[in-house]
Amino acid sequence: MRSRFANFSFGRLQQHLGVPERAELWTAVLLFVLTVLFKVWNILLYQFDSDESQHLHVIWAWTRGLVQYRDVFDNHMPFFHLVCAPILGLLGEHPADLYWMRLLMVPLYFLSAWCLYRIGSIAFSRRIGLWAALLVSGISVYQFCSTEFRTDNLWSLLWFLCLLVIVANPFTLRSFTVSGLLLGLCFAVSMKTTLLLAAILSAIGITIALIGWRRLALTPRRLGMGAASFATCTAIVPLLVMGLFAAGGVWSQFQYCVFAHNLEPSDRSTYLNLFILVAGLVMLIYVARRFIKKETNPIVAFRRAFLCIGCGAYFLLMRGAWPHATRQNYLPFFPLLALICVAVLSKVSDKLGERGLMPRLLLRFSLPAVAAALVMFLDLAPRLPTTNEAASEINLVRDVLALTHPDDYVFDCKGETVFRARCVRYVFETITLGRIERGEITHDIARRCLETRTRVAVIGGELTKDGETFIEDNYVPVGHDVRVAGRLLKPASTANEVLHFHVSMPDYYEIITPHGADVGLLDGTPSEGARFLGAGEHGFQPATPGSPLAVLWAPAAERHFNPFDSSASAHPVRAAETHPPFLRSVHIFGPWSL
Repeated sequence: MRSRFANFSFGRLQQHLGVPERAELWTAVLLFVLTVLFKVWNILLYQFDSDESQHLHVIWAWTRGLVQYRDVFDNHMPFFHLVCAPILGLLGEHPADLYWMRLLMVPLYFLSAWCLYRIGSIAFSRRIGLWAALLVSGISVYQFCSTEFRTDNLWSLLWFLCLLVIVANPFTLRSFTVSGLLLGLCFAVSMKTTLLLAAILSAIGITIALIGWRRLALTPRRLGMGAASFATCTAIVPLLVMGLFAAGGVWSQFQYCVFAHNLEPSDRSTYLNLFILVAGLVMLIYVARRFIKKETNPIVAFRRAFLCIGCGAYFLLMRGAWPHATRQNYLPFFPLLALICVAVLSKVSDKLGERGLMPRLLLRFSLPAVAAALVMFLDLAPRLPTTNEAASEINLVRDVLALTHPDDYVFDCKGETVFRARCVRYVFETITLGRIERGEITHDIARRCLETRTRVAVIGGELTKDGETFIEDNYVPVGHDVRVAGRLLKPASTANEVLHFHVSMPDYYEIITPHGADVGLLDGTPSEGARFLGAGEHGFQPATPGSPLAVLWAPAAERHFNPFDSSASAHPVRAAETHPPFLRSVHIFGPWSL
């Protein structure tokens, strides 16, 4: 009886999705299961991107009562960070939080897949929507980027919800209103939404021109009311966000971080890209016209042409008008591309079947099914991590927590240390380095490290030449990309040789060897344990010549960190330095002083 019920349910699912062959449905189920498994695999093993720790550092700042833009530099809109702050507040400060925050991206990923399925079902068929969702899940760039903890995952989900509303009920006042609110939320997550807005407006305008506003039963009054509602609702959310920071006296920092900092001067390539953009739009209009040539239903034609032109317009605008086309910018593009490809493959498959040219294998497995399976096994599967690439970032955060107290400053490029205040304001990435080279930003790494008594540093990304030189000269590596204040000394060649070294940061230091402390003469007196060294030149005469030596920040030596053995077991965390477990009782938000 149970078996008959299972078969009946499976048959109903096959009928609901419009899949003619049972083998094709089983293929879809298999690919979906693999998608889930690969997603979990990537969450645990895929290497962390520097953007993930940067976003988490900003979120941590909110939980500590700091204000984004004023107290912590960030060039993103704040909605994503504010939404995630209560969750991090519950988790507390623990290296494993990086994994937990990645788990938050899983619902966003599958909601985006559901949106794509629904968009495909409405514009084409449930079968096409199904295979579009499965095809995009096998694209490695999309799979990996959607795994990372970043604002773009929420941003792309809101974009797909906006498209779903437009495709489901085009030209109704309710559709204009809801889609405008969703696009406004997109703006609250990222100012890259200007690309999405331009793509939507281009797609709607070109599609109406291709089909004809009379065929779509449109009037100037109806379009005018819809456009006014869409514009008003789109502006509401970002204006509320801006008003909040302006009312709190943070407007100048907000507008610089979000707007001015992200703008870059144009060059010759900018104008060349604009020419390519115009030429691409002409080609896109031609393709879209062929795409809907035989469609007699104007609403169906609008939906399909809108998706085709929206997909192409976004790509052309991103490549032609956006200064930095990073891989996360493709998150809104790949699903729509997969949908268009599946629609074309399905049409080709139907034509081959009508003419009797379809191979016997493809009578049971359609071209979209074959394409989805090939993409997953040829593109995604070979690129899956085979080692624990994520462990390096976890170990780095763990070591920084073990070395520092909550009020200590650290140096890092973008916030890699997550749970500690940075001694410099700006994040060091392509935009910032370009502004430094043009003289628009003065970087003061050496001065800030000395002023804030920063004893721990991490070089995890791009950095200026003199900044990198200062860190390498005044900090020694102790494992997992972590550096602490100190210097490496060359081995003494004779018993009476005095090794001279310079200390930039006054603090307590210890002279150590690979086997422990070295009892020699430091500045002419016996060196026994930690000693305070002022800024300037010092001399050390080792007790035993020929052994490697290091001047190391004393608390690091006490915790068994040393530059000669950087293995994880070389510096165990003491019991007093372990961190609270998951879901400890903490304040979700610190007291903000807006």
